[in-house]
Amino acid sequence: MQQTKLPVKFTRKNICSQMIDKCYIKLKKIILTQALACKLPDKIAGFASVAGSLPVRLKPSCQPETPISMLTINGTNDRDVLYEGDDRTQRGALVSISDMVEFWRSHDRCTLSNASPNFSKDKVKTAIYTGCTGNSEVWQLAVVNGGHFWPGGSSTDESLNKFNAKLGLNASETIWDFFQRHS
Repeated sequence: MQQTKLPVKFTRKNICSQMIDKCYIKLKKIILTQALACKLPDKIAGFASVAGSLPVRLKPSCQPETPISMLTINGTNDRDVLYEGDDRTQRGALVSISDMVEFWRSHDRCTLSNASPNFSKDKVKTAIYTGCTGNSEVWQLAVVNGGHFWPGGSSTDESLNKFNAKLGLNASETIWDFFQRHS
């Protein structure tokens, strides 16, 4: 039986576009990314999410057979993807960030938890779950008082640019480093 290959275009400076069997995918729409991780576990080794969560409707049917590394970056004051989650009866509802992280931590059977020394605790709260099946990891980075934005990115909103400058977190570099750890 021939394996289906997924085309993946890495986004850091458009370094490469290639066909690979087991891949890391970073998409702007984390809902699609998590759906792919749930439905194609033999093709997805890991994923990264910025300002996203797991859909309530997807969670019960998500039963990947292999461990999947996951990195999530969310603002604690995001008004679009609520940190505490949506009303579960609402159409398109997302689970809370802690429920999403617990889902993937439990799936990967992670046994250890650490904070990252790379970020200021008053600006970015971290939980790094290791000791997981298949050397997978689950990383949670919570931007304290952050909204729905891309940390380290630029904006036409000058106050957001100032917030970003003080944050000390570049989502693109952090995601790239995470993928490099697991390749």
